[in-house]
Amino acid sequence: MNLILFRKICKIYKLLLIALLIGLSKNYIILPFNSMNLNLNLDEHLNAFNQVESLLIELSKNQIYTKLPIGNPPKNVDFYFTMDSTIYGILSGYCPEGSYSSYNPYLSQNLKMKSGYFISIGPINNAAIVEDNCTIYNNLNLTRKREIELEFLLGNYSSFLYSNRDNNKYCGRIGLYKSTVRTYSYAKNFIKYLNKEKIVDSYSWGIFFFDKENSFNVDDSILKQYNGFYIAGITSKDYFDIFKTTNILNTHTIDNNINLKIFFFEFENNNNEIVCSDNSLAYFLLDYNYIISGKEYYDNIQRIYFQKYIEDKICEEKVSYKTYEGRTIMIICNLTFKKYLNSFPTLYLHSRELSFTFNLDYNDLFLESNDKIYFLIVYKEMLKPVWKLGKIFMRKYPFIFDQDKKTISFVYLNKFLEQKGMTEKNYLKTFKDFCLYSLLFVGIFIGLFIGRRLWNKHRKLKANELEDNFDYTSHNKNTKIIE
Repeated sequence: MNLILFRKICKIYKLLLIALLIGLSKNYIILPFNSMNLNLNLDEHLNAFNQVESLLIELSKNQIYTKLPIGNPPKNVDFYFTMDSTIYGILSGYCPEGSYSSYNPYLSQNLKMKSGYFISIGPINNAAIVEDNCTIYNNLNLTRKREIELEFLLGNYSSFLYSNRDNNKYCGRIGLYKSTVRTYSYAKNFIKYLNKEKIVDSYSWGIFFFDKENSFNVDDSILKQYNGFYIAGITSKDYFDIFKTTNILNTHTIDNNINLKIFFFEFENNNNEIVCSDNSLAYFLLDYNYIISGKEYYDNIQRIYFQKYIEDKICEEKVSYKTYEGRTIMIICNLTFKKYLNSFPTLYLHSRELSFTFNLDYNDLFLESNDKIYFLIVYKEMLKPVWKLGKIFMRKYPFIFDQDKKTISFVYLNKFLEQKGMTEKNYLKTFKDFCLYSLLFVGIFIGLFIGRRLWNKHRKLKANELEDNFDYTSHNKNTKIIE
């Protein structure tokens, strides 16, 4: 066989093999993450000027992050996920204590400059657009890797909120929030960049925390090593491959923000349900290790449950005030309160669009640290009754966000089957209320209809009786009326 022909055949086979491998590979990418698990110095902030705000910043230190090898030679970069920003990039002065990032962009042989250092956005300054090598995973067991050219923002980060950051290290920020306003081309968020560069085929992504029920198709070694996965580029054909279920509940249309409409909040107190709101909006904020509630729920839970413990000096309300923002209130208890924890009423959040009732109990809503017990539902004065659902909610319930289709989809894991009774209870309650009001409306309508018919019939009879009782005889001027 001719050597040139043989080489051509080999080349064709190679191309076919590559095409086959690409066809067999998944369209999504995997970024395994862990939590920082820093020691929280909460007591140090109890006497601070804005003590509640300081406590909340301390509580939110435990961000989730993924390690990505960047550059040539490859060095690890800790990338921290945020739903409070749209920007992703690598920044000096952004590494918290305990970070093991070792990447130095100026020592990478493959770093390419794509702009000058003229960009400033909020706490990010002296930034440029650059490109460097990056390795990501594209299967659940992390055995397949993919090399990509990653374009990102490279700059400095400075903020008075994080004054203890290491200025000599570079850490990454992955912005998951889609801004409602038009942003500059260098301020696009992560999923938009991945889709634009054909790294993934869809705009769907999710933050999925592993659980003791092993609800995801991953090996035990993965479960032991990581807290969960960020998965980008999810399509409907990937559901069973990832979740061991294809039961993805009704997709709910959203606006540009990542939010969910909750139709009523309720909690049970001595088996009595107390409805706190009939229509509220809830935003997802992975950055928070707590929940911000609406006023109605906070007032009710404070009055009905916490008031007696506040009067007995077991718990107290801590209040901070910020100009133009108003008050922030947090409840903190001493260790005596621990024996009363299991009497705390479960909070139920029902979404009619998703046809599901979420619940959070005392195991989710309290944190014990340094001889204190912190209630993780905080009230902030706001113009609109908006809830902000932090990591403690997202850890328990997985969602898929699609910012192109503007949808949220709830992943109904097999472990939620045990909640079916509670969900059916709320369905039944809603259905009963609907039937009651419907019957009432129909009854009023039928009553009015029958009443109108009877009234018209009565008037007709009355008119006929009048005609029967009087004889109107035609007469002229010569006619006499005879009585």
